[in-house]
Amino acid sequence: MSSDVLTSLDKLPRVLSGTLGRLRRRVALWFAVDGLNRLLSTAICLVGLDLAIDWYFRMDQAQRGIMLVLMLGVLLWVAWRYLVKPLKTKLTDEALCLEMEKHGDYSEELISALEFSRTDWSQHPNVAGGLVKQTIARGLETGDRLSLDGILRQGRLRANAVLFTVLLLGASGLALACFKTPTMSIWLNRNVFLGNAAWPQDFYFRVAQAEGATLRIPRGDDYTLTAHIEEGYRYLPDEVKVEFRSGAGRRAEAMDRSEDGRSYRHQMVSVTEPLSFRLTSKQIKSAWYQIELLRRPEVQEIDLLSKPPEYTGADVTTLPPGQGPYYILQGSSLGIRGQADKPLASAVIVSGEKRWPMEVRDQSFGGAVPADQLASGSYRVEIEDTEMVLQPGRTEPSGLGTREPLRFKLRLKEDAAPKIKARLGGVSGMVVSRARLPYQGTLSDDFAITDVKLAWQWREDTSEAEETTGDHTPSGASPLLGQATMELAEAFEIEALDIPPGSRLSLHLSATDNDIVSGPKTTESTKMIVRVVSEAELRDDLLRREKDQRQLLADMVDRQDVLLTECQALQAQTRGEAALTSEARNLVVRFAKRQNQLGNAILPVAARLRGMVAEITNNKLEEEDGILRERLLQRIIEPLEAVAKNELTLAAEYLGLVRRATDLEERKLLFQATVSNQQAGLKRLREILVHMVKNESYQQAVNLLYEIQKSQEDLRTRTEKEKAALLEKVLRDRETEENPQSPPKPNAPQEP
Repeated sequence: MSSDVLTSLDKLPRVLSGTLGRLRRRVALWFAVDGLNRLLSTAICLVGLDLAIDWYFRMDQAQRGIMLVLMLGVLLWVAWRYLVKPLKTKLTDEALCLEMEKHGDYSEELISALEFSRTDWSQHPNVAGGLVKQTIARGLETGDRLSLDGILRQGRLRANAVLFTVLLLGASGLALACFKTPTMSIWLNRNVFLGNAAWPQDFYFRVAQAEGATLRIPRGDDYTLTAHIEEGYRYLPDEVKVEFRSGAGRRAEAMDRSEDGRSYRHQMVSVTEPLSFRLTSKQIKSAWYQIELLRRPEVQEIDLLSKPPEYTGADVTTLPPGQGPYYILQGSSLGIRGQADKPLASAVIVSGEKRWPMEVRDQSFGGAVPADQLASGSYRVEIEDTEMVLQPGRTEPSGLGTREPLRFKLRLKEDAAPKIKARLGGVSGMVVSRARLPYQGTLSDDFAITDVKLAWQWREDTSEAEETTGDHTPSGASPLLGQATMELAEAFEIEALDIPPGSRLSLHLSATDNDIVSGPKTTESTKMIVRVVSEAELRDDLLRREKDQRQLLADMVDRQDVLLTECQALQAQTRGEAALTSEARNLVVRFAKRQNQLGNAILPVAARLRGMVAEITNNKLEEEDGILRERLLQRIIEPLEAVAKNELTLAAEYLGLVRRATDLEERKLLFQATVSNQQAGLKRLREILVHMVKNESYQQAVNLLYEIQKSQEDLRTRTEKEKAALLEKVLRDRETEENPQSPPKPNAPQEP
């Protein structure tokens, strides 16, 4: 056979090529069905195994994630090993031909025809072409007669197909169940989507204040973890534990059960690190919750501002922080401003049930309590940051506040009433009806005095008539109104009141402030009470008091005389001694002390006598140059003051020098000076006593004249009354004679 004939033949006859193609497709189908069966069966087994493990052991999210990775790994390995790898394996024509000849009991006709058809016989001119062609033809005939059913195990293929159908239906049903049945839906959520769905349990836990799987609490706070058993429970657990998980490991602690058995609590002390927890009771476990720690806001700066009422004219004052309770004036308003270390959502001032919102700007806050709402009590400043957290006792999320709110106490004080000190001067407790009453007053208020009055009341001691009252504004007070303090030195003339002797007169000063919030307030001074007497009574009282002072002065003269004698005796004893003995020095010290006391005791006598002179002037008993005033001033009072300040004081000073003198001659001179001053002082005191006796005699004579005058006045008054009574009797008798039928007047006095 020529080479042209050989090269014109197909390298692979179409009959044989079609047969090999059908066989190859059947083998791929066989591998695919077998691999899918293995893959589906493995998937179904893994789902069942994962479902059982999660059902009984309640895996957490991490464990479920690990199981999902393992299942996907197993499925990928099965798919690669029994599906992808077999399908990727290339079956050669030679291998297929050999496999077909093996099952058809042929003697290599197919493989020979295949090999001869693939050889390029043009390169082999010496080959017998007819023989090659005949071999190929026989192989084609064999291929036509060959049945592929005998090569592949048809029974196994059909069984795999049926199994595949069953597994596919099972997998489809399982997939449908994942969306239609609760159990598989929970498994899909938990183990495929790694969600937080819970398996059906006899009871379910609900953590109070949790937001999903997160519980947000302030860092460093004590927190009461509360869990509730939700409705629909089958039974209530006897014991519940909380399991904590952190970087330090795990620990479980028992929770306290409520009386109804549906709530459990556990006190966490000073939570300072993030951690996770879950609730467990036998085989029932909740999902893991994550504790997120939040930082509370802190007040960095705060100012408390007190604005007093307008009438005070005072400026806003800043209350010193941390030094309450604060005492502020009633009618004031309270302002608060401060700075926090975090952005704020709200700030409020709270007192009892009252709340005053404050303006918030980023980290700053400020507000005020109006004056008409400010009251004594405890106040606190509450701020909340922008963290929205469910907190115990609240149903809605709210911001975090400070760990301890800023607290302070306020005490409202009323504007103090004015203060008054008033006293009479230049008069005693007895005055005559024409007297002039000098008085001094010191008035003060915290802010301003708006009105001042001098009020008086008098009533006769033997009269049942009501008191006679009146008041007026002192002339010296008018130009000082509106000031906070004033000093008054006024005199009140009582002659215009026409007060009869035997009456009591009381006076007092009153002052009113400018308080328009709780006032105005008026304060009255203590009453200044005097008794209005006749001139004779007052003169008798002055005489009595002058006698008392004379007696006091006479005692002092006697004591001065004794002291003079003792000093002269000591002078004589120590005349020849170069130095004083200790006993002598002690005597000198005692003499100096006694001399000083005598000098000081005379001045009060002179002061009391001057007071009597002022009384004489203010009661207008004499003219300005009257004899009584002149005698008292020039012959008694002024000499007394001179003796006390000169002779007696010098005597005491010389005695002090005597004690310190070291030279004999010097001591003699000092002793002599002491005795000389004592003698001069004693002489003048005795002269003053003589003048006092003469003055008393003069006053007694004057008083006797006043008594005679008073007796004459009384006699005249009684005579006038008797004359009036007799005249009335005569007129009544005459009327009776003219009208004998008229009845006598019921109140007519009977004839003696």
